[in-house]
Amino acid sequence: MAENEQPYSELKGGTARFKITGRVKIDEDSLPGAQQKEGSTWRHVNSSFRVQTDEGNSIYVRIWGGYKTDNPILYKFSADRSEGMIKVKWDSRKEPSVLEKVSNASLLRATLEKDESGKRITKEFLSEIDFEEYLQEHLHDNQLVTLTGDVEYSEYQGEVQRRFNLRNVYMAEPYEKDGETIEPQQESLLYQTYIVDSDSVPRRANKELKDNGETTINAFVPQYVSSVNIGGKYRELKKTVPYPQSLVIRVKKKSDGTDDLELKQKLVEKVFGVSRGTVREVTTSNKIIEGYNESTVDNLEDVMSPELRELVELGIMTEEEIKEQTSIRGNKISEIEYKGVSTRKNPDTGEVRPAIFDDKYTEEALVSPIAKLEDEVLDGSYEDSYDDDDTVSEDDLEAFFG
Repeated sequence: MAENEQPYSELKGGTARFKITGRVKIDEDSLPGAQQKEGSTWRHVNSSFRVQTDEGNSIYVRIWGGYKTDNPILYKFSADRSEGMIKVKWDSRKEPSVLEKVSNASLLRATLEKDESGKRITKEFLSEIDFEEYLQEHLHDNQLVTLTGDVEYSEYQGEVQRRFNLRNVYMAEPYEKDGETIEPQQESLLYQTYIVDSDSVPRRANKELKDNGETTINAFVPQYVSSVNIGGKYRELKKTVPYPQSLVIRVKKKSDGTDDLELKQKLVEKVFGVSRGTVREVTTSNKIIEGYNESTVDNLEDVMSPELRELVELGIMTEEEIKEQTSIRGNKISEIEYKGVSTRKNPDTGEVRPAIFDDKYTEEALVSPIAKLEDEVLDGSYEDSYDDDDTVSEDDLEAFFG
């Protein structure tokens, strides 16, 4: 924070971005195109498809957005931040002069074609409908691509859910470096701002790291929420909410064969451990893990029939093939694993520092504004001003930009 600036008592937005390189798994039902229910003026897409990495991760990304047919306007952030939101007529959304006026954050991009010279072609879109229509033709099953976008959190029946909203997709191809062909690295990364307090680190964290090889940080993520359903009715909120999220710290093997237990213990204490009364903001890079536990048979000799053993001896089958086929799918895994602390560069001095801030928030910032709103509804002090057609206010812009 700037010198002499008071800490905030309400959360601001933070980083919540993903980058996944893997093979898409799509069929004729994955990208169905625009939908509009009978009697509704909302025409939109709401699609998802799976991306699989060579690490076994299987992550769904989402395309969601549309417009009202009785008011065909798109609301987008201007390239000139001082202008805030600008209105784009539906019929003008593809004009180059219009695309130049909106911010990069408002654009969806696809790089899935090449020209005659082999140069990549990037297509830009303002509407998710047009974006999905393009992907229907140019994105193919099992294609190796890199996907990036925003992570959105929401609460449903008491459970916080993550959605990976797709913004960009481009070809992942081998490239030449120093005369060597480099293959794209398949990975699933999350860049996320977390909020931690004195209760975030388990008391037995060091012992958990030593005995189990991992511990879990109980953190929060800031998510802007425009309205919430209370008592069967949507109420205006327009606040940034602290949603609980877990972050796994895991002991790893180092190049010399030893583990980094001591380093991870220091990390937990230094980065995530704070004294009572302190609310810390820390932005980290992380690995997204989505899939299932799998176990394999340790000793194939105990389970192979004489007929199967004969096939192995004849070279018709290998033990590796049999182990793959005898893998047992276990419980579903959905977790975020810590990789590193992000950095921030001071634009005035050029100094680079870790993205860790202890003076940004007061303890009150972790009190959920949803809980406050529920109390207001219950005691009758809430004044209902929610309108589905409201445009984005200056307060919304401030919450979005942080």
